[in-house]
Amino acid sequence: MLNGLISSRDTPTVIDAFCQLKARGHELDPVAVYEFALHSGADGDEALLMHEIATKLRAGHNYRRRGRVEADRVRHWEQQAAEFRIPT
Repeated sequence: MLNGLISSRDTPTVIDAFCQLKARGHELDPVAVYEFALHSGADGDEALLMHEIATKLRAGHNYRRRGRVEADRVRHWEQQAAEFRIPT
């Protein structure tokens, strides 16, 4: 499990989570999303999926959300992201 997702291949869940983060004022840097995903245990394909969604959101793509992710989960991710530092 990656950050509360049953599978990061669950594209609608990733989309919903990223849309909520964007709506809460977070800039989704596709490279940072990719690095975070890999560091958190995602495989390459899963990290690429997240990178692609973040890239499209950053470019202004409007995804249709499906309400799969609750607000408390998004707050948890916000806290994790604030504490995240890639080891050097």
